[in-house]
Amino acid sequence: DNLEALDTLASAQLRLGKIDDAEKHLMEALRRVPAHLEASVGVARVKVQRKDFAGAEQALKDAVAANPKADEPLVILGEFYIAMRRIPDGERTLRSAIGLKPSSGQALSDLGALLMNTGRASEAGGIYLRLAATGEKAYRPLHAQYLFTTGKRTEAILEFEKLASGAPDDREARSRLVAAYLAVGRTADAGKMLSAALKKNGKDADALLERSQILLREGRYNDAQMDLNEALHYRPDSAAVHYALSKVHEARGAVQNRKQELNESLRLQPAWLSARMELAQILTTPGDAKSAIELLDQAPPQQREMPKVQLQRNWALIASGNTTTARATLDRLLASGRVPA
Repeated sequence: DNLEALDTLASAQLRLGKIDDAEKHLMEALRRVPAHLEASVGVARVKVQRKDFAGAEQALKDAVAANPKADEPLVILGEFYIAMRRIPDGERTLRSAIGLKPSSGQALSDLGALLMNTGRASEAGGIYLRLAATGEKAYRPLHAQYLFTTGKRTEAILEFEKLASGAPDDREARSRLVAAYLAVGRTADAGKMLSAALKKNGKDADALLERSQILLREGRYNDAQMDLNEALHYRPDSAAVHYALSKVHEARGAVQNRKQELNESLRLQPAWLSARMELAQILTTPGDAKSAIELLDQAPPQQREMPKVQLQRNWALIASGNTTTARATLDRLLASGRVPA
C-alpha cells in the first residue's frame, strides 16, 4: 500500500512538473523494494526529462538486474534503446527477453516491428507467426496483417477469414476481414458479411457503420444515412458515426449539415484530427477565417505543432487578411525543414 501511495504521489508530481519531488519519492520506493519496476521506470522518465539519457539507461539496467527472471524489464530497456535509435542494442535486448520468455508478446511485437523497419521483412514473418501463436487476442491478427502489408494478400485474407470464423462474436476480427475485402475490391463479400451480421443482430452499430461506408462508395446516400441514423440510435455518443454522417453530407454538398456533424464529432472526441482539419478547411473563408483559427488553436498541444495544422492555420490567417503572421509562420516552418511535401 505504501508503495502504491509513493507511485501515485510521484506520478502526480511529474504531471505538475515537480521532477525533484517525484524522483525523491521514486527513489524511496526503490530503497524499500529494489525490484519495484514501476519506480525504476519512473526514475528513467525523470532522467529523460533532464536529458540524462545515461542515467535513464542505468535505471533500467538496474531494474533488469533486480528482476533477473522477468522479461518485462528487458522489453522496456529494449524499447528505450530503440527510442534512442540504438537499434543493435535494442534488438539484442529484445532477443534476450524472448530467450527468457519465448512467448513474450510485447518483445516479439517490438522485434517484429524493428525487423520490418530495418528491411528484414522475411525474418519478421517468422516472428509474427510466433506472435500469433501465443494465442493472445491482441496478437492473433498480426501475422495476417504482416502478409497483407508485404503483398501476400490472398494468404492474408485466408488468415483473416479463419480468425473471423473462429470467433463469430468478435467484431474486431470481422472488421479486419471487411477492411481486407474492401482493399482488394471484394465489395460484395464485405457487404454480404455485414448484412449477415445485421440479420443476426439488427442493433449491431459497428456493422451499420461499416455497411454505410460501402453504400456511400456506391452512391446510395439515402441508404447510407439510414444505416448511420440507426447506428446513432444505438450509439448516440459515437464520434465515428457523426464523422461518417459528415461524409454523407459532403458527398451531397450539404455544407451546413456537414459542419454540424464535424462539430459533434469534435465535441465527443476533441483529439480527432481529421474532423478538426476538415472543419477548419470549411471555415477558411473571409467570413469564417477567425473561427477556423480558433478551432485549430483549440487542438491538443501535440497537434497544434504539427506542420499540416500550422499550414492550415496559415491559410486561415491569409483568408482573414493577416498575411504578416502567416508569412512569419511559413518562414519558421521552412527554416525548420518541417513543411510537408
